[in-house]
Amino acid sequence: MSLSPTSYHTELLGFLQKQEPELWQWFSEPAHRSEVTEGIRRELLTTSYRLEGPQHAELQAAAKEAAEALGIATPITLYQSQEAVPAPNAAICQLPGEIHIVFYGSMLGILRGRELHAVLGHELAHFILWQHEGGVHHTVDRLAHACASDPRAQASHLQSARRLRLNTELFADRGSLKVTGNLPVTVAALVKAATGMAEVSGESYLKQAAEVCESWRTKSAGQTHPELFLRAHCLSLWHERGEDAEAEIERMINGPVSLDELDLPAQEALSAFTRRVIAQLLRPRWIRTDLVMAHARLFFSDLQPHEETDASLEKDAPDHVEGKAEYFAAVLLDFATVDEELDDMPLRACLLMSSRLGIEKAFDKMVGKELDMKVREIKALRTGAAELLAKQEEAQA
Repeated sequence: MSLSPTSYHTELLGFLQKQEPELWQWFSEPAHRSEVTEGIRRELLTTSYRLEGPQHAELQAAAKEAAEALGIATPITLYQSQEAVPAPNAAICQLPGEIHIVFYGSMLGILRGRELHAVLGHELAHFILWQHEGGVHHTVDRLAHACASDPRAQASHLQSARRLRLNTELFADRGSLKVTGNLPVTVAALVKAATGMAEVSGESYLKQAAEVCESWRTKSAGQTHPELFLRAHCLSLWHERGEDAEAEIERMINGPVSLDELDLPAQEALSAFTRRVIAQLLRPRWIRTDLVMAHARLFFSDLQPHEETDASLEKDAPDHVEGKAEYFAAVLLDFATVDEELDDMPLRACLLMSSRLGIEKAFDKMVGKELDMKVREIKALRTGAAELLAKQEEAQA
C-alpha cells in the first residue's frame, strides 16, 4: 500500500502556497545553516548515548531493515537519551544527509521482536513525509508551527498547526505498519509507548478501540497526537480499506468544526462563501443604497455585487461548520435592518436567501427574537416575496 500524505497535508500545502507566497518562499530556504547543524549534532552527543558497535548490532540491523522497507538510503544514527522522562518515547532529528533517532526512557527495554521495527518505521515515516515532492511538507511543517508559536498567532493558526500534527502522526503510524506488515504488532508498539507496559496485546487493543469507535460521534481533542484508540482504529481502517477509508478517518479525527475552531483553509473557505452570499444578496439594484453598501464593505472593502445569479450557491454552502446557520442568520439580519428607508424589502430578500442557504429555521428564530415578530408575520413576508422583489428590481432597472 502506498504511503502518501493525508488529504489535510495536501489541503494545507495548497493554501499556504497560494495565500502566503512570501512566507512560503522564506521558509522554503534550507532549514539548517552549518553552525546550526553542528550545534544540533553536538547537543545529541552531549545529552545521549550513541548506540553503535557490536553491542548494538541488533538495533542497527533493525534500523537498516526499516529504512529499506521505506526506500530510505540516508545514513541513520541511533541514540539513547540521558534525560529522565516519565514515559517511553522516540524522536527523529533530520540534518542534511543524516537521520538521527533518539530513544527516551524505557522504550528499548519494553519492545519485543518486530515492535522495534514499528517504532523505527514510525520515526522514519516523518523523514519520508519531509522529503516528499522535494521537501514541500517539511516547509509546511516549519511554516505552520512558526506561525502558531508567534505571540500574534490567531486561533486559526493554532488550529492549523494542531491538525497538521494529528495528521502527521497518522501518516507516521502508516509508515510503521508499512515496515512491519503486521497490524497487531504495530498497535502493540503504540500501546507500549503510551502506557510504558512491557507486555500488551495488539489484538486485544484493536477490539477495544473498535468498541469505542463504534459510537464515536465527536472528534479528536489531541494537541500533538490523536487519542490512542483513534490511532489504532484509524490505522486498522487504512490497513483494510486504504484510500477508501480516508473520508471516515477525516471525520473521526477532525469532525465538524465550530466557528471558533476554524483552521486557515476552513476560515478562508467560510470567508469566500460569505463574500458570495453578500454579493448575491446585493444583486438587485434597489438594495444598493449608501447605507447598505457601506455595511457590505465593512465585511469586504473591495466587495462588488453580483450581476448574475450565483447558481451554485446552494450546493457550495460549508455544511461541515457547526454554528453555520446561526452565523449566516446574523449576517443576513444585519442587511435586513441596516437601512430602514427600504422598509421590509431587505428582510424579504434575506428570507429568500435563508431558504437558498437552508437556514430558514435559524433565521426565522433570530428574526422573531431580534425584531419581535410573530411566526405568522414572518410567514406572511415570505409569501410572494420572490414576485414582489422581482417587480421592484424591474421597476428600478
